[in-house]
Amino acid sequence: MPHPVALSVFLTHAKNPALFDKVSVKRVDNTFRVKYYDAQSRRHYFLTLTNTSLGEYVRTLCEMFLADNDPFLDIQFNFHGFPTFMATQETFKQNCSLRSTLITTANIVSESFFADAPEGVYCEDYDEMPPLVPLYEEPVGRRRTSSNDWDRHH
Repeated sequence: MPHPVALSVFLTHAKNPALFDKVSVKRVDNTFRVKYYDAQSRRHYFLTLTNTSLGEYVRTLCEMFLADNDPFLDIQFNFHGFPTFMATQETFKQNCSLRSTLITTANIVSESFFADAPEGVYCEDYDEMPPLVPLYEEPVGRRRTSSNDWDRHH
């Protein structure tokens, strides 16, 4: 069975919008495998989550995004089965229920990945992440890599 991506997250660096930290969360057996790429250090970090802790991971990611002293410009969530969602810190501050909505979405995705579904229900292209959707105009000549480049370059 393929390892479908349950969640991918992109964090755009404020000081250098061409840099993106990337998170990819895949189901592996009865757990979720998290791969975090830190663009500044060019290092990968891995951790394993239980099938019930994806919502807590998203909650922690949101809290860190809001409290960071070296803030990211924006954060993009790509939940399996949901539209891509991008927000700034200001978006979080203006919408008090946003974190709760993202945690609920993570819990729905987590539950759906561990529901009693027949073998082979996953599409072959689940490993392909949707393209990034910028919130701002890119300077002419600067190419923002799409999330589909993730597995080829990292």
